[in-house]
Amino acid sequence: MASAYSKKSSEKLKLEVKLVGCRTSIFIYKEDITKLQVDAIVNAANSQLHHLGGVAAAISRSAGPQMQNECDILIKEHGPIDVGECAVTKGFNLPAKIIIHTVGPNGHIVKDRAQFEMLLKSAIYNAVDAAVNLKVESLAMPLISSGTIYLKYTIPKI
Repeated sequence: MASAYSKKSSEKLKLEVKLVGCRTSIFIYKEDITKLQVDAIVNAANSQLHHLGGVAAAISRSAGPQMQNECDILIKEHGPIDVGECAVTKGFNLPAKIIIHTVGPNGHIVKDRAQFEMLLKSAIYNAVDAAVNLKVESLAMPLISSGTIYLKYTIPKI
């Protein structure tokens, strides 16, 4: 059971979901993830941790070149990140001190919808699990795999 409300302040959307019987609140924002004052952010990454477009490129630009250097070292030492898995780096120039790079499925490659959904759930679960293991108290996560064929996200206009 959840209750929710939304409010508009300038052009930002904020939605809070409180889970009954649980101390956790989930806030949904339409905002620049690179500017949020949180302990960690999740990056919608690819397997090679090359941050070429979308939110990954924005995070890379804001974090600075040190983030890509650390990602390159991770890939060289451990190999590509499997779809549904994640890797962790420092936040470098971001307000967030930790970046959890999670690899969601690509709908142009994963054609089976059930498999796509299972991989997407794994990517999200593993990112949250990494945050819990790192004792993160606040986490910002963008839409994962939102640029792929199976997902049609819409953000409501208020």
